Amino acid sequence: MAVKSLDKPNAKTVLLYLLEHGRVPLTKIQEVVTSFNTVKNVVMAFKDDGLVKVEEVIEGRRVLYVELTDRGLVVAQKILEAERIARGEFPGVLKMERDWREKRFGKFKLLNHVNAYDNVVRVEDSSYSPPRIAEIEIGIRGRKLMLHCSICDASDCEHINYLWSLKEVRETLLKKAEDEGVRV
Repeated sequence: MAVKSLDKPNAKTVLLYLLEHGRVPLTKIQEVVTSFNTVKNVVMAFKDDGLVKVEEVIEGRRVLYVELTDRGLVVAQKILEAERIARGEFPGVLKMERDWREKRFGKFKLLNHVNAYDNVVRVEDSSYSPPRIAEIEIGIRGRKLMLHCSICDASDCEHINYLWSLKEVRETLLKKAEDEGVRV
């Protein structure tokens, strides 16, 4: 089903505002779109498309509260993801903050990159006694490069995040994805 409300002027701005701020009075959206009529038209179109729910509350006066529905939340997150990709950021790839290593040092000092093969990277985790080896399997599922940790039985865990923190490994994984024509 097409979502025609997204074609309206300022629709993306309103949707991302609701994603960031959650449930807000309709008039509060004027922080980013100054015309009340534009805000109201976009929100009512979103409501018709099932992207938002609008609730009328009497607080001395009539106030319309707007919040994303589950569908609206997914659409807003996908728009945000597309914007990040357009800016050269890549969702799914751990973006390192400058002080990230210091924040995570407590756990990561216990991890040690052991070795790498074509489809497996091994990481020693000394937080276990005796230390355990996490085998991070590298595979392609559909059109996406997937990593899977043998210890955590997960595709997003401390061991995988540690791998993304290693420049050499990160560059190799990104190159593999590029060579295979898949996304990370």
